[in-house]
Amino acid sequence: MAREFKFVSGPGPPRAPPVSSSDWETHRATIYYLWKSRNMPLKQLMDTMRSEHSFAPSRKQYVLQLKKWGMHKYTPARPSANKRPHPSPSPDPQVSCRQTKKVQDSKRAQESNRSQIQE
Repeated sequence: MAREFKFVSGPGPPRAPPVSSSDWETHRATIYYLWKSRNMPLKQLMDTMRSEHSFAPSRKQYVLQLKKWGMHKYTPARPSANKRPHPSPSPDPQVSCRQTKKVQDSKRAQESNRSQIQE
């Protein structure tokens, strides 16, 4: 039994009107204070800004703007992808732990040879 698909054309979901950068800058200090200093969740922040300041961007607009401003509440629990998961004994981040151990072993062998020659 074949399914029939019906394509519906027409307007999609309602979109939030664009917010100018000057509007964002006008409310930046208030947004920072409520979101970061008072630790208000984004949903509550949006409701407060809508009711008390007549400022009603969409959730996506808030998320993008906060990211653009470099505002974030939490530090990541895991190290970022460009950092090593554990400290390397080598000062050179390109050298693996195994390579470092080989170098250390060869240095010990050289020192041992020198001490035998000096005796």
